[in-house]
Amino acid sequence: MMMTETNQLSDNDLIKAYRNGENAAFDSFIRRHQDTMFRLAYRRLYDTHQCNDAVQEVFFRACKNLRKWRPAGGSPFTWLYRTMTLVCMEMNRKVKRIGEHFAKLDDSAEWLARVAGPCNAPEGNIWTLQVLSELPDRQREIMVLHFFEDLTLKEIGKALNISTGSVKASYSKGLKKLRLRMSELDHGQGQGQRQRQGREKVFTGRVK
Repeated sequence: MMMTETNQLSDNDLIKAYRNGENAAFDSFIRRHQDTMFRLAYRRLYDTHQCNDAVQEVFFRACKNLRKWRPAGGSPFTWLYRTMTLVCMEMNRKVKRIGEHFAKLDDSAEWLARVAGPCNAPEGNIWTLQVLSELPDRQREIMVLHFFEDLTLKEIGKALNISTGSVKASYSKGLKKLRLRMSELDHGQGQGQRQRQGREKVFTGRVK
């Protein structure tokens, strides 16, 4: 199977092809998700070298275990997400909130690109991530997956192994807290209209 052909396949079809002996399909699957997996790891490990190790470990496990994958068990991405969560927990047993690391991080486009993706977070806007860091863990996870990784609420439920109803409830509470906190920061920090609009773009739009 040619690379151009595998790039056009869905995740499900790529894994089916891989199970049928098409190794090129698995290579395409890695290329499609390796950046996302790195960002997911970086939110938990905060260390580039550890994140690279985590990504390698996730795809190593995928190479062995996704041959047994069945569509009824959820999407391949859901499997990757759960595996990345497990790997990061193994690498960092003492879970720390993002906020505890802000003193070590600079306000750079490179860091934002690692955490939120280069096309989604307003460039150089550390306040968006500061506000996210103040949310409870579950709410923060849901907001990040929805707005930065573009997962639907149903997909998030499968990834986190919780009901869609629970996702919707946490999403609503988290969104309300985010908008309130950003409003407080705008007044307290004297943020301009352009900066406010940049943050608001991240947390607006139709719920999927």
